[in-house]
Amino acid sequence: MQDPTSTTSASWEYLMPKRRERAASYVRESDTSLAESTTIESQAKLVRTHIQKEGYDFTVDHEYMEALSAYIIPYTQRPKLLELLAAAKRGEFDVLVISEVRALSRRQVEVFVIYDMLQKYSVRIETVQEKFEDSAIGRFILATRAMVAELERENTYMRTQRGIRDRLESGAINGHPKPAYGYIFIDTEKEVKARYEFNHKVIYVDSEGTEWTEVKVVEFIFAMVKQGKSVTGLAILLNDMGIPPPKKPNKQEPHWQSSTVYRILTNRIYIGEVWANKYKRAPIWASYERGTSIALFAVIPCMWNIIRQPL
Repeated sequence: MQDPTSTTSASWEYLMPKRRERAASYVRESDTSLAESTTIESQAKLVRTHIQKEGYDFTVDHEYMEALSAYIIPYTQRPKLLELLAAAKRGEFDVLVISEVRALSRRQVEVFVIYDMLQKYSVRIETVQEKFEDSAIGRFILATRAMVAELERENTYMRTQRGIRDRLESGAINGHPKPAYGYIFIDTEKEVKARYEFNHKVIYVDSEGTEWTEVKVVEFIFAMVKQGKSVTGLAILLNDMGIPPPKKPNKQEPHWQSSTVYRILTNRIYIGEVWANKYKRAPIWASYERGTSIALFAVIPCMWNIIRQPL
């Protein structure tokens, strides 16, 4: 019979291999256009490398990636984050790895709401640079990182708004990544991409040798509508003619859609209107509120005299 005071059985606990901690990752970019970009993949790779270095168990089904603003959109409306929290509640992982605290949220209060929820599920948070202990010091460090993330976002917003006001006061348009279909940006002495001009670059030559520009396509769309052509019929016609659409889809073959035609027909830029400051920032629980609209008629050549001509 084994001596109950023997330490032999207790020593087996130290000889048995320790269970490896299970990890999950959360990767976020603020710009929705970066959802399938190398930028978000680079961040994900950084987190995966850290997980491998630490020796955590990790599977791809516990990699949560999304591209949306953590400042405007509350955590309760972020699908991937909610999936992560549900998995944590089920006890599917022990540690959540992020690239930096700002990935969770740009607002301090939300960072601590998420932190408390994960603590309740026995999940700790760590970044690729540091771990946060469940202690007063650990919470203080986390609070500092969250405050820096929120201050950085506030300062970025203020600088952006100041730049927008300066551009508007100089008579330039707001910064845009891409001009409207049928136009190109031109620079002025003070600003880059400050004015619109017609885009006369040939984008397609049909079987009859007719050269098509984006301007010619817009004129054609309005002309067909005045003849009674439907939006759907126009999309089909443009596809049959072989004219390339404004935007190439990520996975499908390039083709015109009725929604694309509709956006062109309802865009007031084609009657010479460019609007700035249409919306203003609202509280996090609200949607965008309307701001003071400013019409910038001087920055764009108008197609109105072309598209309103009788047939």
